[in-house]
Amino acid sequence: MTASAEKLILEAIDSGREYLPRLYSGLDKVVGLLRAGYEGEAIQIFNEALDGIEWMASLTQALLQINIDGKSELLSSDWYKKAESLKNNLQELTEAWANSDFVLIGDLIEYEILPYIELLHQQEEIFATRNVSGDN
Repeated sequence: MTASAEKLILEAIDSGREYLPRLYSGLDKVVGLLRAGYEGEAIQIFNEALDGIEWMASLTQALLQINIDGKSELLSSDWYKKAESLKNNLQELTEAWANSDFVLIGDLIEYEILPYIELLHQQEEIFATRNVSGDN
């Protein structure tokens, strides 16, 4: 990985430290609204969160690519497992959305996406507290 690519990833990680809690909060609200039967409001908030979900998926792919100078050791094995399953979860979410299956959408967000966001945020905190760039 080039230094500029690594720098972009580290900047994205830094942005994520601020953004992921807001994404989590928004998606958690979507789940609550869906459970309460307010699909219209839930759909509006979910639509606003789609860019964040896409960004999260892109960041995940970038983090999966990090494998230089032992830096991949900063990522937990649990994170790797969940990151690999994220693609399938997002595919299921897309299918549920196409079918207006609001129960499945709520379940996927609550039991798959939100726990992943928490874990990703923890991994970002680890990156932030260590010298990931390799500088001493």
